[in-house]
Amino acid sequence: MLLISSVDEKHFIMALITQIRKRTGLIISLIALGVLGFILMDIQGNQSIAGGAGGHVGSIDGNKISINEFQSVKESLYGNSGGEDFSRNGYVWDYFVEKIIIGQLAEKIGLGVSREEMKDLAFGENLSPIIQQKFMDPNTRRIDRNQLGEIKKAIEGNSLPDEGRRNWAQVEKEIYKERLQEKFNNLITKSIYTPNWLAEVTNKERNETVDITFVKVPYETVPDSEVKLTDADYEKYLKENKGNYFQNEETRRISYVIFDVVPSAKDSAEAKQKISGIIEKYNKVNNDSLFVNANNGQMVGQFVSKDKLEGVLKDTAFDLAKGGIFGPYIEQGAFMAFKILDRKILADSVRSRHILIQGKSASDLAQANKTIDSLKILVETGRARFDTLATKFGQDATKEKGGDLGYVAPNAMVKEFNDLIFEKADQGKIYKVTTQFGVHLVEVTGKKFVKNEPYIKFSIFREAIIPSEETNNAAEDKANNFLTTNRSVEQMIAATKGSKDIEVLRSVPLKANEYNLGVLGAESASYSIIKWAFTSDAKLGEVSPVLYQTKNKQDFFTDKLIIAGLSGIIPAGMPKLEYIKEDIKPQVIFAKKAEVIKSRFGGKDLNSVATAINGKIDTAKAINFASNFIAGVGNEPKVLAAAFKLQTNAISAPIGGSSAAFIISPIGKSSAGTSADILTVKNGIRDQMKAQIAPKIMDSLKKEVKIKDNRYDFFN
Repeated sequence: MLLISSVDEKHFIMALITQIRKRTGLIISLIALGVLGFILMDIQGNQSIAGGAGGHVGSIDGNKISINEFQSVKESLYGNSGGEDFSRNGYVWDYFVEKIIIGQLAEKIGLGVSREEMKDLAFGENLSPIIQQKFMDPNTRRIDRNQLGEIKKAIEGNSLPDEGRRNWAQVEKEIYKERLQEKFNNLITKSIYTPNWLAEVTNKERNETVDITFVKVPYETVPDSEVKLTDADYEKYLKENKGNYFQNEETRRISYVIFDVVPSAKDSAEAKQKISGIIEKYNKVNNDSLFVNANNGQMVGQFVSKDKLEGVLKDTAFDLAKGGIFGPYIEQGAFMAFKILDRKILADSVRSRHILIQGKSASDLAQANKTIDSLKILVETGRARFDTLATKFGQDATKEKGGDLGYVAPNAMVKEFNDLIFEKADQGKIYKVTTQFGVHLVEVTGKKFVKNEPYIKFSIFREAIIPSEETNNAAEDKANNFLTTNRSVEQMIAATKGSKDIEVLRSVPLKANEYNLGVLGAESASYSIIKWAFTSDAKLGEVSPVLYQTKNKQDFFTDKLIIAGLSGIIPAGMPKLEYIKEDIKPQVIFAKKAEVIKSRFGGKDLNSVATAINGKIDTAKAINFASNFIAGVGNEPKVLAAAFKLQTNAISAPIGGSSAAFIISPIGKSSAGTSADILTVKNGIRDQMKAQIAPKIMDSLKKEVKIKDNRYDFFN
């Protein structure tokens, strides 16, 4: 009997490997990646993992990854598209780590992926998640089979250009790696066994309930002045919670100051003047589209209901007549103005039917148009029924229903189709429309008007309020002056003491290749600061000579200037008290206050405690042991355990929780009874365990290999 939740992960994996070897007698061999060229393609044109010049970004279990190989994979995955490089570097690094680990493990236990399996994963009926992700049309949520077919044809004809060959080779490697990982995870999940006793215990935990009365004693009822902390208190807390603080690698702390670059009143006035000038001109033009495009505005060409809008637009637009202009007004850091282009009462829903002739290329669309024109004549002259032609000629699933699309709400269809059936089409008439899917013959067969709500089309202008060069220079001068005069973390703290404008912020312990720094979030500046903190140039207690900047993500101006210093180096292992004393201080204070509350209220009844703290007695009903949350209490495991352990009407000693201390008394319990379907419970436990396998197994495997990550030496 194997119960995965109670087995050490490392020993479990090694035991599994041994059993597979004994039972299968497989010849150990991992097909070289060259076999992935299953459609006559040589994917070994790429560099080997250990090859290439220019240094190594790291190594996994002795396998060095060159910077050239790393960049080649990143280029294949992302090309020249925009995006934050630091997050992409993280994804590529994880890809290499998992690829090497799972590849070595697969070799040991005889796992592989056959040529036929690879064909099916890339082009067949059981497409790999990698293919589904890369070739799914974001608008239709369908796989672009045409594009896949063209790639397959080019591979078979050996006509892919060199760049295409390299990119497809990387896709194949991703497919191979993902499939190996899936097979290994399946080996683990299929070995999960849930014994009857576990299902019975779980059923009891889920269905046995208890009602409690309780008094919540906030820690604030004990003044801080009554709590005197000693190093022994800190050490005791660390010993009791060491699992929360042990770390596998060195971390560092950063202290930093942020200077916000805020637009001046003059900057705001200039933005308002620009948008006011646009409004003045807009009142005199006849062609909305030309004017809007020439002045960087936006035409909202679909009719929109009020519930789809936000802010001032939602509150104001529907009070304006067609042609009305509103603005300027301030919203989300910009001056805004809009004009109502059209108003209309649209049906709440429309029923339609269509005949779709698919086509993407110009020649396909031309032929589709001819076919639709012929079908349109047949319907309009009465020589054929619409539904009969849809069944015979339609090229989507609706042909089985005579082309019927049922009732849909506004904007549920692609724009061209939606505009036709809601805005232009009369019921019973036949129309033709072209969309991304091909050419449609369309008939509206029903309209429902229930709410009779107005819809609008509008144009909108936005002029961002951004800092001028003068404003930016003034902010930089202020920050540079601070940087010049405060060259240590200690000096930064002293310089900001008592200031209402700036403060020194302190990060949590950070790892070398992280890119999320406190309130700055995941930023290129965050990554650069953290990278600096791990270089040899960074000395403990000193401030970086660089003035770091962040950009406003919508309008791309400098919005923050950051000065950062290295305030802590925490070696791997269990940290010394001095390294994390300030971090754990709130928790240690709570633990100390819990002791005071225990000594003060131990042995007292709930009424006495409630009166003493000017509080109240609350009730929580139908609590079960599987709960993570108790109404009025929160997530407090110690309270939950005591509720089931105590006898009815007994009163607990004060229980120190994470947010307060609690005194509880069970007032009623109900038994779980006997489950009518223990198999359902067993299956539920198994499925829950399966969902947790994949991430936990990989995390466990990573701990068993030596990983050296040097990315911070290569990327800014």
